[in-house]
Amino acid sequence: MQGLFKKVTAGTYPEIPKFYSAEFAGEIKQMLQQNPANRPSCEEILAHPCVRERIPEAQIVQESDQVLAEGKILGTIMIPKNLNVLAARLPKPNYFTPQMMKKYLQ
Repeated sequence: MQGLFKKVTAGTYPEIPKFYSAEFAGEIKQMLQQNPANRPSCEEILAHPCVRERIPEAQIVQESDQVLAEGKILGTIMIPKNLNVLAARLPKPNYFTPQMMKKYLQ
């Protein structure tokens, strides 16, 4: 996954295989935009016809409603009482910070 991240942020990933339809290849290219602001949101991806025809709408709605209703996501978040120790427990960032970008571009 780290390799894909580096390729996308550099704009140097392999060509989309020809066995994908032109429409789907275009959607993949949109998802791989260097600038994250230009990438489609999850809602936009799920609304795209080439994705919607492969995933029944009822399945998408049912699963997301179930997760929200049961509070599964929020119930997994554990926060220590002393928030000062939180930073030490969190994993290192898996993205480029502004300082890293300066070093990377030099």
